[in-house]
Order: sequence, then C-alpha cells, then structure tokens
Amino acid sequence: MTVTGSGRFGRHPDYYCFAGMRLTEIPPPRCPAGHDLGHDHVLVGSHPCLCAGTSHRTWRCRACDAIWVVPACTGHPEWPVWRPGAGDSAV
Repeated sequence: MTVTGSGRFGRHPDYYCFAGMRLTEIPPPRCPAGHDLGHDHVLVGSHPCLCAGTSHRTWRCRACDAIWVVPACTGHPEWPVWRPGAGDSAV
C-alpha cells in the first residue's frame, strides 16, 4: 500500500487508524441487535468479491448470527453496512 495525503494508506479514516506505528482496524463495538462484540463474541472475516473492487470485511455476531459488511456488497444486499457513529451498529 502507498501512503495517501491522509496518511492512512488509502483506507477510510472511519474504519482504520494508526496505533503507534501500526495501521489498526476500528471494529464495531456492538452488533445490529445491540450485543457487545468483545473478545470471543464476533467472527471477523473477509468476503472476496468483485463488486467493490476489493474484498469486504465481514463481522458475524456469535450471539444472534447477525452479519454486516464494509464496504457495501451488491452480491449480498441483505448484509447491512456498518457505519461508525450511527449508533455503533449497522444501518
């Protein structure tokens, strides 16, 4: 990856930040149903797809099996998109 003007290696600042010298993903704190997503409560994955020109980051709540994604996936429109600051869940 190359550093962009934002200094975030082309990653959206709502989803990534620098922690010291590491680029760190900012995870959602709760699932769409409101369950806390701490250690061992969420399955984090990557869904390869051509619709976004990149893979999608997926989160699946282990309590209710809800799944949501970033960026939006046209192949799975039923997967809500997580947007930070929107109640800290999917919209």
